[in-house]
Amino acid sequence: MKTFSALWAFRVLVYLEASRLEDQGDLAGAWNWYRASLRTIYHAGMHSDVYRRNFIQRQHRELHNRILICSDDRRTTREMLRRAIDDVVACEQLAGSEQDSLKVGYVEVMAMLDGPHNPGHQVPLMRFRRFWNPDYQLTPEQIQSFWDAWRFVHQEPERSRRVLRLLTANWLTYLEQPEAARPKPDPTVASFDVYRFGDDVPTAARAISPEALDGWFDTAYDAQQALPYLHNSGNQASERANHADFLILLATELYQRDHGSDPPSYDALIGPYLKSLPAEILAKKPPSSP
Repeated sequence: MKTFSALWAFRVLVYLEASRLEDQGDLAGAWNWYRASLRTIYHAGMHSDVYRRNFIQRQHRELHNRILICSDDRRTTREMLRRAIDDVVACEQLAGSEQDSLKVGYVEVMAMLDGPHNPGHQVPLMRFRRFWNPDYQLTPEQIQSFWDAWRFVHQEPERSRRVLRLLTANWLTYLEQPEAARPKPDPTVASFDVYRFGDDVPTAARAISPEALDGWFDTAYDAQQALPYLHNSGNQASERANHADFLILLATELYQRDHGSDPPSYDALIGPYLKSLPAEILAKKPPSSP
């Protein structure tokens, strides 16, 4: 978490210095700061769990907006825009994988469950209210004792460790399949996406049925608190879509500088502006389509 606190502080310094340089007319100097922030964000995302990647994604969108405002400035030259596009394309090699994020999250969650910062140790507000009565008042220490006893009876956090271990095996198996062969989420499970596999996958990924896993999860309080650090099925797709849109906007700005108008279609950007269109853009209609 210290890394992300430092990243947030660095972001503030970047924007302050870049704004100062923009006010002085040094757009190239401002872009150097934006470029440093862009690569730093991508590097941080390579080794982060899904929870922190969501945080980084918000920084991405904020930085993209700042860069687009800079690129629209008439003082920004064609050469600077070309360099910006090349830098954004180079960052594609730094994109983190969902498998790596899941593994990082699993290690961090297991360490959290074993440590003093496990949120399950604190009495949740909903359960705290069950102990309140106008005729008598339990002390916080007494309430905590009741909660600790409840956790002991329900074998926490060991119960949650087992659930999260099985969930992680299921999700890793899903991510390791070719995209075309990945099954749909099991519709019988409402708490999260979980997948039903055949005999061709490792036993750990199908050691328990999705229905049974969902039922076990409902009784594992610590696992419920830890789930956001492990699971976000649309995380990488959202990152790719945002990256693709950002790249197209920069290429469009460069096209406008050369032609004085918007490109008639995305295909017009191929060649002098982009080597190829991102897959996420190919799935969309070109701007000229009705």
